[in-house]
This record gives sequence, structure tokens and C-alpha cells, in this order.
Amino acid sequence: MSSPTLVRLSGASLLVGGLLHLIYLFTHPHGSGLAYYADPATALSHLAGFASVILALLGLPGLHARQAGRAGTLGLVGTLLIFFGAVMADGTHMVIDSAVTPALATIPDAAPLLAPAGPLEEAMQGGAQGTLVSAGGPMLLLGLILLGISTLRAGILPRWAGALPVVAALAVPLGFVVPSLTGVAFAMPYLALGCLGAILATGEGALATTHAVKPAPQVR
Repeated sequence: MSSPTLVRLSGASLLVGGLLHLIYLFTHPHGSGLAYYADPATALSHLAGFASVILALLGLPGLHARQAGRAGTLGLVGTLLIFFGAVMADGTHMVIDSAVTPALATIPDAAPLLAPAGPLEEAMQGGAQGTLVSAGGPMLLLGLILLGISTLRAGILPRWAGALPVVAALAVPLGFVVPSLTGVAFAMPYLALGCLGAILATGEGALATTHAVKPAPQVR
């Protein structure tokens, strides 16, 4: 399989991952407690979110490979941070809320366990899952910033494609400050990766070199 084909497939994976994250965003029910976890939409929306994370992870290597020669170490570090940050921050959360908590909601008298700020939430936040999310979130955001900077420096993809991951990383903190923007802000990293995937999938990122920056002449 040729490299351009692999890059296009990686782009398609990123693009579909971004679209699935939109589905997760718009189908995610509001609420908390037993009624929230027992709602079938909770498990289905988080299943779509989990699929979006997996597809984003599958597409990242192709995105890096397309510009690896010019993105250098900065691009590699950014890609790795995004990969592990997404697994730690979102992968664990999506699995728990697509499979574990909906199953617990079927147990009689589970309401006290699943209550907001209840025993289950307290145990997860104070345990390994809370640690993974706390560490993975900053890793993901830092990775997006490094990816954006390295993409701008590489000059292979359009300049707006390099700026988008940086904007996405800066938008996420707004979700903690403005509650009405929480969903959109938290989805921005995957929407940004989806846009980058669209560039690769359409062939521009896979084949075009019109945006490439010529290497500087060697000084002897």
C-alpha cells in the first residue's frame, strides 16, 4: 500500500473520529445520578465518543508521517502527547460511562452509589482514573499546541491547519469558566484533528507540496 494511500486512510480515520465526537456531543444526555446512567442514550453517546477516540489514535501516525521530515522532534513529541493524553483523559472516561456505570444502573438500590458526588464518583476521582484524567488532560492540550507549532513550521499543510490545534487547546479551559461552552470546548481537540484529517483524506495533505518551505541553504 502506497504512502499517499496510508495518509489518506489516516485522514479518513481522523475525519470520522471528529464527526463521531460531534455525535457524542449532540446525543449526550443532560442530568446526573441513577436516571442519567440508566438512560440508554448515555451508554450510546459514550460509545460514539469512545469510537471517536480510537479513530483519532489510529489516524495520528499518518498525520505525523506526512510532515515528519519537517515537523521534526517537536512534531513527534506533540503527536505522542496527544496519543497518550487522549487515552488517559478520554479513553478511560468513555469506557466507564459506556459500559461500567450503565451496568451498575441496572442493579437494584444502586441510586446511592451513583448519586452525584456519591461513593462511586468519589472513589474514581480519588483513585487511578482520577489520576489518569488529571495527567492526561494537560498532556493532550500541550500536545495539540506542539502539533500546531510544528505544523506551521513544516509548511506542508495550510497555515490554518497549524493554527487550529492551538486554538482548540486554548478553547478547552473556557469550558471550565463558561458552563454553556463546556461541551463544545471539550470537543474542540477532536474537531481540530477531524479538520486536519479532512485535508489528508481529500489528497491535499497526502500529495501536495505547494505549501512546503524550502530548506535553508547550508552555510560553509
